[in-house]
Amino acid sequence: KKKKYKMTYEDRLEDNHISRIRKLVKDIRTQNDLPIILAGISRGTVSVGKFISKYGSEVNGAILLSGIYINSEITKKNDYSMQRVIGTSAATNILVQHHEDDCCKVCQPFSAKQFFNDLEINSKTLQMISGGGASGSCNGPFHYHGFEGVEDQVVKKLVSWIESL
Repeated sequence: KKKKYKMTYEDRLEDNHISRIRKLVKDIRTQNDLPIILAGISRGTVSVGKFISKYGSEVNGAILLSGIYINSEITKKNDYSMQRVIGTSAATNILVQHHEDDCCKVCQPFSAKQFFNDLEINSKTLQMISGGGASGSCNGPFHYHGFEGVEDQVVKKLVSWIESL
């Protein structure tokens, strides 16, 4: 039986991981001149955040969905918050998208708003989503954290943001 690979939070901050993303971005750039937007949801925002903290000028934007933004209460995940990984500035456009009712203990809606407000960049957008369902666990895809039931709304807003760049 093949062992399932699980990428940890720590793995997402490693230079090897970020270098692999950078190689992909550079390869795409050789093939066309279309905009490159990186997107990460939940734990994936750590990968995107780390990349744009180092190489933000190499992409046209970053989309952070249901991320860990600021964590004053749960210290175990603080090193992976966007506050620590990105800070308050980045050399690219940033879209922060979060659900108003996200109950994931490390991805609170208030922290998305606070991170967004603290960002000192010209091109930033915050999209708070409401509605949908919650049939699974708080930090899973079948809940507000994963935008259950409002996927079309989320995608339309993402596409609109990308088209505005």
